[in-house]
Amino acid sequence: NDVVQQVLATNQAVVNNDITLTTNSGKKLIISLLVSPASMHSSGAIVVFRDITKQKSEERQQAEFISTASHEMRTPVAAIEGYLGLALNPQTATIDDKARLYLTKAHESAEHLGRLFQDLLDVSRVDDNRLSNNPSVVDMVAFVGDLTAMFDMKAKQKNLMLYFKPVRGDVPNDLNRKMSPVFYTFVDHDHLREVISNLIENAIKYTKQGNVIVDVQGDDDNVTVSIQDSGIGIPSEDLPHLFQKFYRVDNTDTREIGGTGLGLYLCRRLVEAMNGKIWLESEYQKGSTFFVRFPRMLHEDAMQRLEEAAAAVEQNKVALAPNPLAQQAELLQQQLAAEQQVAHEAAVNEIARQQNQA
Repeated sequence: NDVVQQVLATNQAVVNNDITLTTNSGKKLIISLLVSPASMHSSGAIVVFRDITKQKSEERQQAEFISTASHEMRTPVAAIEGYLGLALNPQTATIDDKARLYLTKAHESAEHLGRLFQDLLDVSRVDDNRLSNNPSVVDMVAFVGDLTAMFDMKAKQKNLMLYFKPVRGDVPNDLNRKMSPVFYTFVDHDHLREVISNLIENAIKYTKQGNVIVDVQGDDDNVTVSIQDSGIGIPSEDLPHLFQKFYRVDNTDTREIGGTGLGLYLCRRLVEAMNGKIWLESEYQKGSTFFVRFPRMLHEDAMQRLEEAAAAVEQNKVALAPNPLAQQAELLQQQLAAEQQVAHEAAVNEIARQQNQA
């Protein structure tokens, strides 16, 4: 009844796919509920129930298969990647230039396959609501700046200029950090790292020449990270679908670059899990700018949480501090066990000796 009243009040359709019904025989069904206004000027509503039990079961089985298969295949791929890395390391192996070229290509393919399996694992966790979210205080300018610096080498390999806008080139790094505005958010470190890294890597991958600019801006309510590139851009007809799972822009520019269509979908789900918003602006053949926005945390709240976290760390250190009496007792137990083992072995040997003499 509340859903119907909501539809009548807003004149907007409401969908709920998480309703569980139990039949007279005790069987549980998963129901999809769609409530729509009867017309623009009507006071009535149309309610449609649909049994999606089988659909949900198939989705769950598919997610479990993808998760299991990705996990099982990721382990041998990681081993292949590691051994290829050892073969390419001059300190562990000596190979000629031709072999190095072949092994380098194989190593890049193994890395790509490893990232694909990791994306599949992450997507299966997201779709199955198994994604953990452990927020903590993040200094966005420092955090995003450190992430951007990790991609300097990749940008230079393509002769691209990678800029972190809050940092001025004519000011020393230590002073830069003092001059840069401080924007705190309360988000998951790992999720944020994956999102920003994915967007910067995409910007470099889809930019043939020019530059990539990473910026952090904020106001009293929000903090916004932007990643701007001078790359191939995205056609307007593809923009509404870009954050859908497995969706890829299909044209001559993207076919030669490749991709899975999972990265931006995963970014969207991770950002939404952190109460954020992600969107983009793009013009085909001129470049794209991706934006990620999170609620800003007040400076006082951030300082309080950081102090609480520091106190908890100190408390854990005290709790985990070695107890001399406990260590001494454990040592005595180990010595006693060793002596008992020696005595047992001596007894066994003596019995065996007597049996041999008999």
